[in-house]
Amino acid sequence: ERVYLAHQQNCVALDLRTGIPQQHFSIPETQTQAENTWGYVSYQDDRLYGSSQRASASVIGQNRPRIMAFSYGDNRPIGVSESVFCRDRHTGEFRWTYGDGQRLIINPSITLSQGAMVFLESTQPAALSAAQARIPATALLPQGHAFLVNLNPATGIVRWRKSVALPFQHAVYLQIAKEQGLIIATGARDLKGKVHYDI
Repeated sequence: ERVYLAHQQNCVALDLRTGIPQQHFSIPETQTQAENTWGYVSYQDDRLYGSSQRASASVIGQNRPRIMAFSYGDNRPIGVSESVFCRDRHTGEFRWTYGDGQRLIINPSITLSQGAMVFLESTQPAALSAAQARIPATALLPQGHAFLVNLNPATGIVRWRKSVALPFQHAVYLQIAKEQGLIIATGARDLKGKVHYDI
């Protein structure tokens, strides 16, 4: 019955038939003070999910130079968030927030299914202190600093958090195959002068 649209520090709920804004949802106040913006957006049942990212994580506007800078070529920077959170999509009440300033959540890895929210996070000190919120995969995923996290999407409680070693250099993306109980990671890397795409 609604379309959810991330816009600066808010998520706007539009009426599906008319496009008229029905409700505005903000990111957590502690993040708002840091001038962060809304990143990831999704909903499930009565829950609205979002992520809080620095404004530089977003690619705003479309033109050829911008598309080439962020989408094509080796070691393109990937947008990251500082936290993920959940609000009631009817009342706006905050349900939970995950993120403590000691980790970066890789935006294209955030995936949601019935019963699970999964994503990759980085604890790499150089990435945490980077001025920009778009960082290449090689800087985010060094061994010992890359973790796969599974949250209960209703409560935000961490089910498990496992260290992972992924070979990706140019892109990374996660999906959940719920019925098979699988998390599928895809990405790209260089091998002997050629780009390889891995699943």
